[in-house]
Amino acid sequence: MDSISAKVLVVDDCKHVRGFLETVLKNKGVSVTCAASGMEAISLCKTSRFDLVFMDIRMPELSGTETMRAIRKFDLVTPALALTADDMDVVAEDEESLFDAFLSKPINSKDLIEIVRKYKSKPAVSRQAASLTT
Repeated sequence: MDSISAKVLVVDDCKHVRGFLETVLKNKGVSVTCAASGMEAISLCKTSRFDLVFMDIRMPELSGTETMRAIRKFDLVTPALALTADDMDVVAEDEESLFDAFLSKPINSKDLIEIVRKYKSKPAVSRQAASLTT
């Protein structure tokens, strides 16, 4: 298969998950930046533009939801996909407005590549700032 020209941010406090996602994506030519915390992700998003963000929901200090809420204050366009080991039926309504999709862990490498292709080819859609307030 062809390589994918995309710049992706992977945010997860687990180095094994970051390493897996980074390896799979880089093998397809994706430029990958990793962050181990929400604060690091916010900082990176303020200084760099990404085509897609993979965000762990459950992280210490600043959760993925809190992190995306902060990022959405200055970036309403970049697609964000939540990574969760939780039951998908318990996704909160506010999380739905912050994320474009939810992926259950463990993540299949084939599915991961298809997701990047899908969101890379999708036109950017800006969210309404009003829908992001809590």
